[in-house]
Amino acid sequence: MGRLCKNQRNAAGKKTELQARLDSYTKAIDSYKKRGLFKKCAIAQTEFAWAQFLRAQTCSIQERDDFLAQAEAALREALTFFAPESMPKEWAEARSKLGNVFQAQAAFSNLDQGKRRLLLKEASTAYEEARAVFKSIGFIKYADMAQMEFASALQDEAAIATDPTEASELADRACSIYQEILRTLESGKPV
Repeated sequence: MGRLCKNQRNAAGKKTELQARLDSYTKAIDSYKKRGLFKKCAIAQTEFAWAQFLRAQTCSIQERDDFLAQAEAALREALTFFAPESMPKEWAEARSKLGNVFQAQAAFSNLDQGKRRLLLKEASTAYEEARAVFKSIGFIKYADMAQMEFASALQDEAAIATDPTEASELADRACSIYQEILRTLESGKPV
């Protein structure tokens, strides 16, 4: 009984801490917008979105949909201020996180298969774009992570594909990417 209560207190404490972070990000976003500091605002929006994404991992289905929608909206707005040419790392991080949100929406939302597939395709595109930018600026570990996330999205898409041939092609492509990543880790050279 004591252990259960301690675990419940720890979970409640983490939720309170996360809510405090979200409140802090919201205040920062509002302040940066009022002062015209749009790049700082976009960075705060990216952090707010990631906190909402993490929050969505431990809540009810209805709350999860809401938190993921808030994360998506914040990342989309942040991406209007970032450009791959002027802030490549921040842009690629936001794109990759948007891919994570799309993939989570596809996995956790009560959507029909067609909408889930579209979300997974959007996730794949986000990961591929993030990977290309990370690679172009020499952030190889980040590029490799985006590549793994891309393979994961392909794997998720294969799992819900109704056409067996397409499912097999998607799964084979994901497997090839995973194998390429393993070869890279063994050799120490970037993908």
